[in-house]
Amino acid sequence: MDKILDEADRRILRELQRDSSRPIAHVAEAVGLSHAPCWRRVQRLRADGVIVREAAILDWQKLGWELELFVFLKASQYGRANVEEFRRTVMNHDRVIGYYIMLGNTDAMLHVVAKNIRDYNEFYLENLATLPHISEINSMTVLSQLKDTDIPV
Repeated sequence: MDKILDEADRRILRELQRDSSRPIAHVAEAVGLSHAPCWRRVQRLRADGVIVREAAILDWQKLGWELELFVFLKASQYGRANVEEFRRTVMNHDRVIGYYIMLGNTDAMLHVVAKNIRDYNEFYLENLATLPHISEINSMTVLSQLKDTDIPV
C-alpha cells in the first residue's frame, strides 16, 4: 500500500472490527465523518488489501461445539519435509478451524472445536494420533475467551 493510514482510516478499521455489518452511515457517524468520504475510505481500504475479508463470528456453543482447544504438534525430522502433505490432511477436518506454522519448540498449532471431550477423543485417536511423522502432540483446552478479534490499528 502506497499511502500510510491516517487517523480517520484507523478509526474506521476499529469500528469495522467491532461490527462490519452496520450500514456505512453508522460507521461514518461513529468515526466523525460524513457518509460519502467514509464510504470512499472503506472502498480504498478494501482495494488496497487492508481489509482482506469480512466474516461472521459464530458462537461455537450455540452450534453444539462445547469444547475449544489449541493442539500443539511437533514433527519428526522427516515430517518437517512433508509440511504440505500434512497441511492438506489436517485442513480437511471440520473440527480444525485454524492451522498455524510456528517458530520455537512447536512446529504447528491447530485451533480445534469439538462437541465434548468424547468427541475430541475420537478426533484425536482417529486423526491426530494417526498422523505420520508427528513426534509429539499436546492439547490445551480453552476455558474462556477474553479477546479475539481486535487488531491494533
